Amino acid sequence: CDWSSDVCSSDLSKLFAQDGVYDVTVTLDDGNGGTAIGNFQITVNNANPQFTGSISDKSGVVGSDISFSIDFTDVGLLDTHSASVDWGDGVLVPATVDALSHKVIGSKVYSSDGIRNVTVYLYDGDGGSTSTSFKTTSLLSKVDLTTPDRKSTRLNSSHSSVSRMPSSA
Repeated sequence: CDWSSDVCSSDLSKLFAQDGVYDVTVTLDDGNGGTAIGNFQITVNNANPQFTGSISDKSGVVGSDISFSIDFTDVGLLDTHSASVDWGDGVLVPATVDALSHKVIGSKVYSSDGIRNVTVYLYDGDGGSTSTSFKTTSLLSKVDLTTPDRKSTRLNSSHSSVSRMPSSA
């Protein structure tokens, strides 16, 4: 601080582990026995959790497992998280939240073929949430049945000749 001009610039910061209303007391000491005390309240709002990546589209055979895993972060250090998934049928089912590794994990076995839009939801217990989506494609077998009229193309076995001009050395 430059006490001769009564200008003091100091940034104070504190990381609050949870949203809420907090009482703050600031005490200033001029180093010569003079102090000033200020009190005020600060409101810390909840921050939504965030997925830190995306889930690539998935495909599999009907009857096989289609699974995902996605990382998340949340600045609310004391938030407890839950998750759910809509696997493309409009029904929310619970997903697994690994609190230690900050991952949401889910899996599904489809009983019919089709392309579905899947949405994963993450909730932080304080009213915050986020979501991300990806597509799943389930096929009847390992053969790609999405283009049943696909025809194989044969390579023409006739040969063509290439003439070379002699190079002048």
